[in-house]
Amino acid sequence: MHPGMVVDFNDLKVPLDSIKEALDHKCINDVIPNPTAEKIVEYVADVFDTWLQEYAVEHAPMNFTLTWVKVWETEDSYAMLEMK
Repeated sequence: MHPGMVVDFNDLKVPLDSIKEALDHKCINDVIPNPTAEKIVEYVADVFDTWLQEYAVEHAPMNFTLTWVKVWETEDSYAMLEMK
């Protein structure tokens, strides 16, 4: 990883591929019951948060936290989850 970089984009393939595998070309109702944008953003946040906790352990002493996740439905419509 380069100095000043928080997370290498290549490392982000892990959670992104996991989400893609779970949702791409699938009946989303089978993965996320009643898949509203709000539930989809919660799903995506959970995948990233779980991965980020493991990533932080591997890259100690760095302390990573997920701040927010936004899922867009249209150009001007989205659901956003801010982490506490």
